[in-house]
Amino acid sequence: MSEKKKMNIGKTLGIDLGTTNSVITLYDGDKQEYIPIPSLEGDPIVPSVFYMKENIVRVGNKAREEIKLNPHNVITSVKSKIDSPRHRYEIKDGIKNLADGMTQSKKLTPIEVSTYILKYIKVCAEEYIGEPIEDVVITVPAYFREVERKSTSLAASNAGLNLIEIINEPTSACLAYGYANSKDDEEKNILVYDLGGGTFDVTYLNMSPEVYEVLATDGMKVGGDDIDLAFLEYVKGKTNIGTATEKQAKFIVEEAKKKLSYEKEVELDFSEFKGDKLKVTQTTFERVISPIVNKTISRVLNLIEMHEKVDEVVLVGGSTRIPLIRRRLTEVLDLPKNYFDKYKVDPDLAVSIGACVRGRIILGDTDIHLIDRTPFDLGVEQDDGTLYPIIKRGSVIPTEGYSTFGTAHEDVNKVEIRVYQGNSMIATDNQYLGLIKIDLDPSLAKKVKFKVAFKLDISGVLTVEVLNLLSREKQEVKVTGVVE
Repeated sequence: MSEKKKMNIGKTLGIDLGTTNSVITLYDGDKQEYIPIPSLEGDPIVPSVFYMKENIVRVGNKAREEIKLNPHNVITSVKSKIDSPRHRYEIKDGIKNLADGMTQSKKLTPIEVSTYILKYIKVCAEEYIGEPIEDVVITVPAYFREVERKSTSLAASNAGLNLIEIINEPTSACLAYGYANSKDDEEKNILVYDLGGGTFDVTYLNMSPEVYEVLATDGMKVGGDDIDLAFLEYVKGKTNIGTATEKQAKFIVEEAKKKLSYEKEVELDFSEFKGDKLKVTQTTFERVISPIVNKTISRVLNLIEMHEKVDEVVLVGGSTRIPLIRRRLTEVLDLPKNYFDKYKVDPDLAVSIGACVRGRIILGDTDIHLIDRTPFDLGVEQDDGTLYPIIKRGSVIPTEGYSTFGTAHEDVNKVEIRVYQGNSMIATDNQYLGLIKIDLDPSLAKKVKFKVAFKLDISGVLTVEVLNLLSREKQEVKVTGVVE
């Protein structure tokens, strides 16, 4: 009998594919609890770090350990580049020819690096469970656009995983919060503060025992990496870091940042790189990073202005352990001073647990109903350069919408429909998703009208259908902006 049958494992696992760390979680039906799966080194929190040198590939803690010795062979924060499928990481001595012993460079896309990370997570899960896994729910920041979602989907497919849904991280965290507080049958308004390695999301939800409804989401591309870099710039201005590369120095700074969440002072030591030592207090660190924290708090204030009071706050991401962040949230949300002392959900594990909960919802294994919304307008560019939204920001997903357009001039032989995603009135200020070209009979151009229909699925993947109302010809395209 396999280990999976012994443990009564749920059919779908949840994956938090993070900028800094990744986690995979299963549901144990016998114990009725969610279990973050340990890596091959024993820790469920797997650094999203990739290493390659002379055909040797490492992922996770073993890859992170190589930063000090072989920084040029290490790739970190790949999620921050997932919106740039054309980007190439170059590892100069990544491949070794076994015949002549010569080495050559290896170029990898963000999707390929993400695939390696997912493959490692998959191996860890299969080692723990005792048999192959396939079905997963993967989380992404709420503010991820079409290109990032499609790139994540491609990485999952390349890793041999059947991605049944992509879910927004703040929504996922709220599902984890609901599980941790399952005995509480009151209706509540929940604010999720999600500070990841590369992105920040703030989401406002209404939660009752069986219905979780996303009411609003806001966010921006700023995260723990920005905190590390701001801290690093301060350190470089105060001491000699010697021969340390940017990655090596950032590694030391990141470790110091973690300690400053519970220590009043730390010492950063660059002596192994022929540099100096520097003592930094928690107060100084907080002063350095306060502009970044204030940006996130501003988004929180903008969001709650439009809604009722906040009953509970859910924190997501390791950076939310920083005392300054917790103090600022306590101040602006008028929370009790010791509010976060009783916090029940681990910020590093919540998203993965929630993804696993979502897997059970999809399979009908729980009575919870989830209502999520899109944080962007989705539309087409008009002749005057403005964006005409066909699916509006805040629409419940899955959703669809349509509008009818005509040609502006006679004697045209084609129509070009440009699709964008974003919240700016100016089309080109938004994320360009793709172009649909339609050939026309010039003699009939003035009479032609088009029905342009958008369909947005639960994972945030958009399908556009264009119907020529004169000829009845139909064209359907999955618009992503991803170079495959």
